[in-house]
Amino acid sequence: MAMSQDEQTREFVQLFARHQRRIYAFIRAQVRDASDADDILQETSAVLWERFAEFDRQADFTRWACGIARRKLFALYRLKQRLRPLWPDELAERYADQLLELLGEEDARTQALGRCLEKLEPEQRELIRLRYQGEADVRAIAARLRRTESAVYKALTKIHDLLLHCIERTLVAEGTR
Repeated sequence: MAMSQDEQTREFVQLFARHQRRIYAFIRAQVRDASDADDILQETSAVLWERFAEFDRQADFTRWACGIARRKLFALYRLKQRLRPLWPDELAERYADQLLELLGEEDARTQALGRCLEKLEPEQRELIRLRYQGEADVRAIAARLRRTESAVYKALTKIHDLLLHCIERTLVAEGTR
């Protein structure tokens, strides 16, 4: 059954919003000027929307989008003489491939982190939330929890170690590492 235009629009917006940072990181890593990178992202997003009906839902959206961004990059290099690739073409191709691989690894690590956070005790999750989502400093957290700063630092160090080991085990178990 075919998707309605509204359903297709909703799906595209959700996918693009979820992957936009990685797509932009891919572009920005290859372009000196931020405004040129913004232009390439905008052109890439337009092409993504135009071709979204062709996108294989089983495929990796970021990889597909970065492939289109790569073509936009090289088209822009040819169009604007002032915008040159940071490396010769063959090196730029290898670099782009490595960037895509790194973005995939980052995604696997992020997903593993999410699963590992769920395994923490509620108090540990709350401490992580206060520190990183609330962006509170250790002094403020210590005051709020009525603990010493040293105790908060020790707890955060222990949690970081737990998360690091959990992420590594998860990646090994999934064959990502």
